[in-house]
Amino acid sequence: MKEIDGRNMRAFCCLCGTDIDKADDGAAAELRLIPLGEGNVVQRLYCHSGCLRSEVVADIPLWFED
Repeated sequence: MKEIDGRNMRAFCCLCGTDIDKADDGAAAELRLIPLGEGNVVQRLYCHSGCLRSEVVADIPLWFED
């Protein structure tokens, strides 16, 4: 999914733990968790589109950016 230092890195779904293939799941997402407090660590997670739809509770506010 990402290229780092000239290497094609694989992404794994943070919800089910399996490999994400962008050819099969074009809607797979990179999630960025940004702290609301004083911390400055941004976590980057990846998930299948189906896993995100099935696992996220409807009451949790999510913001999607392009």
